[in-house]
Amino acid sequence: MKPQDFDEAVAGMIYDGAARELILGLKYGDRHDITPILTAMMLRRSLPLLSTADAVVPIPLHPIRFFQRRYNQSAELARFLVRHSNLAGELYRPDLLRRQRNTPIQGRKTRKQRQENVHMAFAVNPDAATSIRGQHILLVDDVLTTGATLSSAARCLKRAGAKKVSVSVAARVC
Repeated sequence: MKPQDFDEAVAGMIYDGAARELILGLKYGDRHDITPILTAMMLRRSLPLLSTADAVVPIPLHPIRFFQRRYNQSAELARFLVRHSNLAGELYRPDLLRRQRNTPIQGRKTRKQRQENVHMAFAVNPDAATSIRGQHILLVDDVLTTGATLSSAARCLKRAGAKKVSVSVAARVC
């Protein structure tokens, strides 16, 4: 197995029956009331990373997917994490990273297919590139399955000069 391109990862819970229902409710069911529950689970494990992060960056959706869904569940989680960690709101930086390719949904893909699917899917916002150099970036997403999406984003951030890229997710597949 190829090592991940991020430096460390924490998860609020294991992706099983109850966690799966919560995450799918947020992601596809327009259930914003679930966000505080998921972030409460994430916060305890994420506090050490949050306390050293220079920026908290949600995994971005492609504009077409954002238009279809009307919100980015990862952005909702990241925003709540920053707000409820008593850290400066300026840490929340959804502007640093963008999804430049509209990739198909990762579900039911093999590890190799997932890696190919998100290869070069992300780009650093040119207007924000200088604020990444030498920084510790905390990426936030809903689920860590194979790590392909988060690795692709971390690789992009490291190419732009990030010193360290950590990950916080609501749930992790075991």
